[in-house]
Amino acid sequence: MAHSPIPRHHLLLLLDEPVLSDLTAFRLELLGYSVLVSSDGDDALKRIEDQRPALLLLNSNLGEQDGLIWLTKLRARISPEDLPVLIISLDPSLDTVRRSFEAGAQDYLISPFDPTVLERKVANFVDADQISAEEERRSGMMVSIEAIAAAPAKLEPTS
Repeated sequence: MAHSPIPRHHLLLLLDEPVLSDLTAFRLELLGYSVLVSSDGDDALKRIEDQRPALLLLNSNLGEQDGLIWLTKLRARISPEDLPVLIISLDPSLDTVRRSFEAGAQDYLISPFDPTVLERKVANFVDADQISAEEERRSGMMVSIEAIAAAPAKLEPTS
């Protein structure tokens, strides 16, 4: 099934903790993101197939299901380039962080977290194309300014 084109700011949360899910969705919506919330892997997969999000925020533990095993299965179908994943976990252990990256996550956030850290991490994925374009524009401006400064001044005599 082909997926519909998505606004750049469409996010999907797959978090098994309702309070964390509600607070995270609320924070991201305040920042202007469109947020869908799934409470289980089957529902999330259906939503991904229907409308591909710009970013999936996934809990490493989905209650009765291991979120990292679910992510490994997702990666067999969808590449990281097509759907980046940010793991949110209560587990700060290096083993879980390592397993998350091996399963196909692009970033990891330990919960509870500072909302500004969440904001920056999400923006790094979702706004990366906009940030890159702005940096490229600024870089081009700097090259132009440097070229002008380095060029010898040629003044025509006025009569």
